[in-house]
Amino acid sequence: MQIEEGKHYQTRGGQKIGPMEPTPEAKQYLWRAKLPGETSWRTYQPNGRYRDDMPCDLDIVAVWSEHASVTRSYLENAGENPPSPPELAIMALLDIVADANYSALAGVLREAHAHAASGKGSIRHGNGKDWTEQPIMEIPRLLGGSPEGQLYQIMKKAQEANGMVKRGETEAAIRELLGAINYAAAAVLTIREAA
Repeated sequence: MQIEEGKHYQTRGGQKIGPMEPTPEAKQYLWRAKLPGETSWRTYQPNGRYRDDMPCDLDIVAVWSEHASVTRSYLENAGENPPSPPELAIMALLDIVADANYSALAGVLREAHAHAASGKGSIRHGNGKDWTEQPIMEIPRLLGGSPEGQLYQIMKKAQEANGMVKRGETEAAIRELLGAINYAAAAVLTIREAA
């Protein structure tokens, strides 16, 4: 994703920010905007990163959608990589929750989607395959359609995240929990396949 002038965006923490405008005389943080209720500028790199060293709640993760179709927003910004049918199903779910009272939830679900589609899961397991053909779904099929492995991963990731939070490793804990969300989605699909 590349930031565009005049658009509003959603932060990793679920907040609306914008409209974006060029930062005068900037060399790295080329875009700026204010969060609602703030008087100071927040500056961003062209890819939406707020900080250089690590992900944070102020990173931009999606174009803001006010009661509009999340699916449409994703499709408009997909470029040469349109979403697969499972991704479209997830986005359709996000359409349901993308109202003002649930924007923070929609933001986390979008982030979990991005974690799977462009993060560790995609790099290690994607191999250009549809999500439903990746190990997260294929291994349970080989084990007779049981979601037990996926449920184990949810518990394992939650336990690991808890330890990380206690050690002050906040961003690592968030990544583990985003993975747990994706394993929960996979377990839902596995249960439905076996029904």
